[in-house]
Amino acid sequence: MQVKWVYENVTGFDSFYSRFNLTLLITSVCLWRKYHPDHKLILYVDSLTFVKLPYLDIMYLWDEVKPLIYNEKINREKLWAGCKSKIVSQADGPFVIVDHDFLIFTNIDKFLKDEVLYTYDESTEETYVDKNETILDILSEPIKFSQDLAANVSLLYLPDKTFAAEYGNRVLKNHIQFTQALGRDMHSGFLTLSEQFLLKEMLVENKIKHKTLSKNIFCNFKVKYLDKTNSIGIWNYEEIFRYYKHYGIEKRNVLDNIKGHNYDDTIRYLYRCINATKLIDTNYLHNKLINNIKFR
Repeated sequence: MQVKWVYENVTGFDSFYSRFNLTLLITSVCLWRKYHPDHKLILYVDSLTFVKLPYLDIMYLWDEVKPLIYNEKINREKLWAGCKSKIVSQADGPFVIVDHDFLIFTNIDKFLKDEVLYTYDESTEETYVDKNETILDILSEPIKFSQDLAANVSLLYLPDKTFAAEYGNRVLKNHIQFTQALGRDMHSGFLTLSEQFLLKEMLVENKIKHKTLSKNIFCNFKVKYLDKTNSIGIWNYEEIFRYYKHYGIEKRNVLDNIKGHNYDDTIRYLYRCINATKLIDTNYLHNKLINNIKFR
């Protein structure tokens, strides 16, 4: 099984490489390799990142590190996940694509079969683009609103390359059209609509079988899992916290307390996760981060 990470410096500045985000990325790949030693791990990076990461001596954690060729004219700062959609659009077989802030604590091979799998369903009630906004009319292929959930794709398994290409290309087209219409005057809701809500709509509309790791619906507005559940989830509320962790919008809370207990505890926790894999020594890593990366 191919498992892919995509890491693009969407700002062009060194400040993008925070200690927190880089440590998350390293933890993500280390844990995946620990629990899935037979998978082929691939990292796609832009040219700036390709120059920066070798200073940390971490490239060996992936089986391959490939250049990210992504020239579409898209507002990368607001539509930052477009690089993932580019890789999805080029699918040549079944694969998993993982965000840098997604951590796994168990083997999930038995779930990587014939059904699409993603992390969890999200409630769209508070945080998405108003469905009545006229700006949605600029999409050449309008998004239908037949249901009220979005698919969180911090982990996404796509077994069918044809569907993957169709989905990835449609997301990219949406991104391009949103950028042309709004430029920098857009918010992250357009990313979620274009990527996550669209995926759920396509799965439901085309009656494509799919599963979620979590039975519980997540609410971005409340930053927590709700008591509300779906019928396609694998793990209940208690199991979620044993088997995976997606930081998502919680990252803001960590960085807002960067000088406080929360940030330091989070970094120490990530270091413990890395040490448990025995793939890299965190004392060595810590020194590399301090000496070679401008970090927060």
